[in-house]
Amino acid sequence: MNMSKKFSRRDFLAFLGVTGVVAGCFSIVNYTVQGEQVELIRPPGAITEEDFLATCLRCRKCVEVCPQNIIKTVPLEYGIKLFDTPYIESGICIADFACIDACPSGALQKITLEEYKIGTVEINRKTCIFCMLCVSVCPYNALDTPRDSEGKLIPRTPPVVNVEKCTGCGTCVPKCPTKPSSLKVTAKNARRVKVEGVIV
Repeated sequence: MNMSKKFSRRDFLAFLGVTGVVAGCFSIVNYTVQGEQVELIRPPGAITEEDFLATCLRCRKCVEVCPQNIIKTVPLEYGIKLFDTPYIESGICIADFACIDACPSGALQKITLEEYKIGTVEINRKTCIFCMLCVSVCPYNALDTPRDSEGKLIPRTPPVVNVEKCTGCGTCVPKCPTKPSSLKVTAKNARRVKVEGVIV
């Protein structure tokens, strides 16, 4: 055995028999900061929020390896509990999972592309101009043109978001021609990994 190998927190969790199970659980990601509601979109593979806050080392390795440079860290004014934890800012997540591979603590667990879902896009119905560009660029076919029961296109109606298919990747957001974009990625329906384990 190579005793010089660094024993990470991820290795320690595995040693204890801790396993990660991807769940459609809706962890608390909304916080009140200085009287305003703040929503945090965590990187792919994030464990449930309370466990995430306790496990994340604030090492910023996920920030360093993100190829799109969209992972940022929470500033101190958000409070010491959230300070320096990673979240996804506006941008496109290409789901290469480099952030997961770089995480030494187990706060980000390995997932498959099928399990990937960091949130859901929402459409501002007041500013949408019904161009349907977002429908054409969605890599997950999560946006559909609105149609009636007979399959006819419903005019002057925003696209329909398929919550099950949408991963929150953000590909559609910059394609929207309105300024600001009528599309916004939220943390709603994000899949978080529930970590379970029994010490025997």
